Amino acid sequence: MAAATCRLVTLDVTGTCIKVNGSVGSHYVRHVYRHTGVKLDEKTVEKEFRLQFKEMDRDYPNFGCYSASMNCKMWWDTVVEKTLRGSGYVDNTNNMVNICHSLYTDFSTKQCWSIYDDLWPFIKRIKNSSKTVKLGAISNFDERLETILEGLGLREFFDFVLVSYNERTHKPHPRLFYKALDISKASELEAWHIGNDYVRDYQAATSAGLNAVLLLREGEVKEGPNNVARTLETALDFLNIP
Repeated sequence: MAAATCRLVTLDVTGTCIKVNGSVGSHYVRHVYRHTGVKLDEKTVEKEFRLQFKEMDRDYPNFGCYSASMNCKMWWDTVVEKTLRGSGYVDNTNNMVNICHSLYTDFSTKQCWSIYDDLWPFIKRIKNSSKTVKLGAISNFDERLETILEGLGLREFFDFVLVSYNERTHKPHPRLFYKALDISKASELEAWHIGNDYVRDYQAATSAGLNAVLLLREGEVKEGPNNVARTLETALDFLNIP
């Protein structure tokens, strides 16, 4: 049986379309030095950041949007403070507020982000193939995502962007995928989602009834996903684009 003609493609964003320039730790180190003259070890900061991010995501998922006492700016300020203190930084001059503010602002701009090289030919193929195919983004991200995409020159290529923080639900919950179907008027069989996280992208999309491709740029292919691609361009091979 031939695959249904594709009418909707949704992409995860971080790790699929864009990535942080360098490491998060390098940006934290740079901002601390700029505000205080203190030099921290980048590897130590990066390791501590990953730990604190994981703990905050566990305690206050989706950047704190489900908590009445927290917003995403407060969420990130907490991550920054815990990361720096855990990396040995001692704030004796009340510079922490300025560091948190400048990091939050900086990560809202294109300065901290870069686009994967394979995204441009992917977008070109989708946009040149047929006007009947909608391209959307579904991302577990905070309120800054659309601003970041605009700064990178990407927002105009997406017919819609669904941000977990704004929608008050996050992958792997199926609600974001259902909303994408509703916006595009595509059926589950006509829809494909591509992302780099097996649970939050591949499993989540297929559980919602969509087709999916796991984007695995590096590492070994584990048992589970039927559709695995090394690049966004090769992911197109699974889609029946008119």
